Amino acid sequence: MSLRKTSCRACVVAKRRCDLGLPGCSRCRKKSIACHYPYPPPQAKDEQTTAFETHIGSTSSQSREPAPVDDWIEQSMITNQADDILNQMWLLEGAVTSGQVWDLLQGASDWLPPPSSANGFTSALPRLERRVLEFWPRVHDRETWEFCIRTFLGYVDYFLDTGAMPFIGPSADRTSDLPPLLREAYGVCAAYRTCKDAKTPFYLQLLKAGVDNMSLSTSTPTGLQDQLDRIQALVLYYILFLAGGISDKPLLGELDRMLAQGTADLERMELASRQTAQDKARLDSPFSESHLNDWLLCESARRLVMISYLVRAVHSVVQFQRCDFIKYLVGLPVSTKSYTELCWEEVIYEMDQSSSQSISGLVSYDEYVSDWERGGLVHVDEFGHLLLVACKGLGLVQERTSKELVPTFNNFRA
Repeated sequence: MSLRKTSCRACVVAKRRCDLGLPGCSRCRKKSIACHYPYPPPQAKDEQTTAFETHIGSTSSQSREPAPVDDWIEQSMITNQADDILNQMWLLEGAVTSGQVWDLLQGASDWLPPPSSANGFTSALPRLERRVLEFWPRVHDRETWEFCIRTFLGYVDYFLDTGAMPFIGPSADRTSDLPPLLREAYGVCAAYRTCKDAKTPFYLQLLKAGVDNMSLSTSTPTGLQDQLDRIQALVLYYILFLAGGISDKPLLGELDRMLAQGTADLERMELASRQTAQDKARLDSPFSESHLNDWLLCESARRLVMISYLVRAVHSVVQFQRCDFIKYLVGLPVSTKSYTELCWEEVIYEMDQSSSQSISGLVSYDEYVSDWERGGLVHVDEFGHLLLVACKGLGLVQERTSKELVPTFNNFRA
């Protein structure tokens, strides 16, 4: 293997010999710059770890203890670092489409990565770019990724108990019956919960059928609620791929494509619904049931969009030791005010005839974390806690944030 493939990125750009030191080479340590290897330098044979062939998700619910999750993350990283095809992805700059990723994994010869540039010299980068790089600096922070994966698995359990994911607000217009897409997803999740160790898990057959049915479906979502149901099902399927012991790359590629397109559609529909709700609010009381339902639907969509990006981002970090979703994550909207707070602020601004400012209570993910860094957001709900952990790491967030989390549903209304 050439030195260029094993040297850190800073040494490659500077055309200097890299001594492959750990945790950073001597040149980067001397210059006090970040040292990023495309994968760890070669280890001695007695230090190498064999590929991990079992997966935490293929066990029963009683066996999902912290240690297997931790081992799976570590082994997944080591296994993928030994794959030269995957390591080419370190050279990619900017956003990479899911099609490019899967073409690369399957050895497509007609796709070449664009030229790379050094990102170790972060001090010279604008604030936003430094911020983007900061979002995922801990590739080997198993504690954080373990927390994220367990949180996602908790969404599966919550869905089986309630028929919805925990960050989806209750709507007065919704009946108690699950729509067909979520009924099918419920069966897949139930099979996942009950299956035992097997080389070909039974729930994989159901999962394939669920993905195929959604892919072949000709029905078009008629509203935000329909699209919300569709993306919920796709996210649940993706979580099972992330932690369910499935290695069907073509199926995952199809699921990734549908989730990416569906999430983009959900973003556009939420933005349009938000504008419509703001126009209606000028005519209706801000405390009306219709106004509340509109806000809950939009807030549920915003949170589901965020989770859609996060589950794919965590999968990318654990499997490929990189993340091409950061630049999208940092700009996604995050709510900082409850519905009641927003309503009262709207009333106050309506009384102030000199003000035409619209109250949205939304900030970007980047601004949300910045507020926390300045000492705000001491009390957050489970959703906000996940956002902080994914960005800053579990250890730091636990040190600086109250251990008493605000329940998610209370944050919708209280």
